[in-house]
Amino acid sequence: MNLNLRLALLVVNIGAIYFFQVKELLYFAVSSHLFLFALDVFTQMYEKRLNNIRKPLLALSINFFRIVFCLVFLLPQISSSNTERKIYIINFFLIYFVLLTINLINKKKHLNKS
Repeated sequence: MNLNLRLALLVVNIGAIYFFQVKELLYFAVSSHLFLFALDVFTQMYEKRLNNIRKPLLALSINFFRIVFCLVFLLPQISSSNTERKIYIINFFLIYFVLLTINLINKKKHLNKS
């Protein structure tokens, strides 16, 4: 995925945090971006290895483990009894789904070229 696009998404997210004056969310938002970037890098590394194997169950298992890692990352927020933590979870999933959509668009463009 394009690094400039990720940085732009991070800047938009930080700008929204300051606009809505939820500054306690800043640390979690930056750590979410770093976590999702690392997850994407590892996923792309394994997908490149699996392109030679061509087994759909292996690709599916990678996405399953992505979901598990995301849940483990969010577990402290989910298990917190503080109702204000909902915004942390919402922010994470907004970032996650935007990045997922961008990845799908990039993969579709790559498949159309080949």
